[in-house]
Amino acid sequence: MIPKELIILGIGQGWKSAPHVGEAWGVRQLIGKRPLDRAFKMHTVLRDVEILSQKKAAELGIPFYTTHNYPIKEIKEFFKTDFFTNGVCYMLALAIYEGYKKIDLYGINQRRELAKEKCGVDYWCGQAMGRGIEVPVHGKYSQLMKTHNHNIYGYEEKQG
Repeated sequence: MIPKELIILGIGQGWKSAPHVGEAWGVRQLIGKRPLDRAFKMHTVLRDVEILSQKKAAELGIPFYTTHNYPIKEIKEFFKTDFFTNGVCYMLALAIYEGYKKIDLYGINQRRELAKEKCGVDYWCGQAMGRGIEVPVHGKYSQLMKTHNHNIYGYEEKQG
């Protein structure tokens, strides 16, 4: 049996370099810009532009996750946590829950204005890695699983 692999896409620099093979999940802004198997916008109230994205996803046959149809109860019970700082966290949690063995991340940089959400994405990457799931982070701009100065704490050594 071939292990389940997944590409998760954000809209940060580097998302365009993701291969167009295999299964891909992404944020709603990517609907129509590249093939997606699932799209996510994890907000209770959707603005007009998000409603249009939801309609476009339906036209394309792409499942569109919001707070109304995401399996939050099952996810919280399975992981014994409710620590989610953005939509990428929900994608990672669902991928782990569904048994993916490799989750490639593209365009998920968590820089500047998204820095406050970085801890949640790092947490879910750690959840995956702790379960033996590979989580390659692609792109030179990504700050995921990096310290503020890119040094290994306590050492004069740069992170890999």
